[in-house]
Amino acid sequence: MIFSFFKDKYKKYNRPTNNIKFLSKESCPFQQDDFKSFSDFQNLIELSFDRFRKKVNEIKYTSNSRIYIEFGTHCVEIDISTNSPNYILHEKLDFELNECYHYFIFDSRLFYRTLCGPKFDHRNNIEIGALLKLKRVPDIYEQGVHLSSCYFHK
Repeated sequence: MIFSFFKDKYKKYNRPTNNIKFLSKESCPFQQDDFKSFSDFQNLIELSFDRFRKKVNEIKYTSNSRIYIEFGTHCVEIDISTNSPNYILHEKLDFELNECYHYFIFDSRLFYRTLCGPKFDHRNNIEIGALLKLKRVPDIYEQGVHLSSCYFHK
C-alpha cells in the first residue's frame, strides 16, 4: 500500500520530458542584465586578481601556461609562470597567444556577475552548466588553473 503511494507520486512529478520543455523556455538570470563598459570591468578585475594571486601563492602553483579569459570584445591575460603572477587587460582581441594556454570564453554579462562574487554567480556552476567555453593547448588538465580560477572574484 505504501509502495504504491510513492510509485504514483514518482510518476506524477518526475517526468524528465516535462522539465526539459519547461527549462528550454527559461532564460538565465544573467541574460536580463545590461552590458557593462570596459571601465566597469577594470576595477573589478584588479580586485579579483588580488584574491586570485593570494590563492595561487597559497597553493604554491606555477605553470608555463597562460590563462586567457575572453569576455565580449575584451580579454584578461594571466601569467602564472612565476611566484608573482601578473595580468594584462586587453581592450581588443588582437594579441598573440602563448604556446601553452587555457582559453576561457564567457558572456560578458556572466563574467561581470562572476567578478562580483559567488553571491551572484560562481565559476564552478558556470562550468558545470556548460555556460563557459574552454580550449587548452596542449590538451592537458591542470588542476591548479581550475582551482585558482574559482577565486577570481572580488
